[in-house]
Amino acid sequence: MASPPGPRYHNRRRFFNSYPEYSEILDKRDKFGIEQYATPQFQRANYFELATLDSINHIWTFGDRFYKLAYKYYNNSTVWWIIAFLNQKPTESHCTLGEEITIYLPLRSVLLQLGVY
Repeated sequence: MASPPGPRYHNRRRFFNSYPEYSEILDKRDKFGIEQYATPQFQRANYFELATLDSINHIWTFGDRFYKLAYKYYNNSTVWWIIAFLNQKPTESHCTLGEEITIYLPLRSVLLQLGVY
């Protein structure tokens, strides 16, 4: 198997997918299967442990987006999902103007709490 394409795949389990559902596509491409990476499983957030971390309360305003908040507070827009996950808001449309969103800091400690790092 080839090495993972990027750092987000380093700790993921790899498997060879040769399910019959893909046989027609695989036959067209003269392949026997596809190497895939397992989807990561996050630990359930332990809010008692998160309470030991620093946090910032952000009031949701017009134009806010999770990726913008992630860039502002974590300097990394790709970790927007942390803010969404910990606030139990799958998308921005689940937030209302004036609502308080909690941003836990520092990023590394938050990732450790979630079992991702």
